[in-house]
Amino acid sequence: MAISGVSDVAIEASGISKGVLNISLSIVLPQGYSELLYVVIGVCIARAAESALGIDVGLRWPNKVVLRNKTAGFYRIERLSESGEGTLYRVNITLNLYSNTARLLGLDTSLSSELGDERADWESLITRLVSEVKEAARHLREGVTSRFIIEYSRRFANLGEEVRAILKNDSIIEGTVMGLSRDGSIIIMSGGELRSIKPGSIKELRTLWP
Repeated sequence: MAISGVSDVAIEASGISKGVLNISLSIVLPQGYSELLYVVIGVCIARAAESALGIDVGLRWPNKVVLRNKTAGFYRIERLSESGEGTLYRVNITLNLYSNTARLLGLDTSLSSELGDERADWESLITRLVSEVKEAARHLREGVTSRFIIEYSRRFANLGEEVRAILKNDSIIEGTVMGLSRDGSIIIMSGGELRSIKPGSIKELRTLWP
């Protein structure tokens, strides 16, 4: 796929199958946002769900969407290509709208469970989500990043938890989650020192307590 311009945000695919929403977006951004994009997309999903459906949404680092601390969705980010115009990403978002079988995807609850209604306006949710991503891309092109860290921190379900971080190189870091850094990395107090882990370097983050 060619990079056609730094303002591009496009829907590649969108559909609801067996009560689960899957949406794929392509996004072109200036270089340097690979890690922060995990924070930005989480905030976009939370804002869209709250605006379209009126529900409170939490975020579990690096890529999970939670309702009352139960996982209702997740997202994945893939860097496809780079050019002088920017970096092209594909973002795949999965949200459990009303499926009773989504545990197979590792999802513990659904948006309809929180709403108490399977007949919500899901199309409005999709429209709002795309709008939030476009607005976020505009902010990133302007160099505005702190607002996303601040908002993610307000929804940060991991904050204060004792965790075990398993990295892609199979090293393990255990400690207490203290917050986020400016690039979207999680900050863990481990062995008396602060350790920073980038979203792209994590294989699995397990909660040990509570």
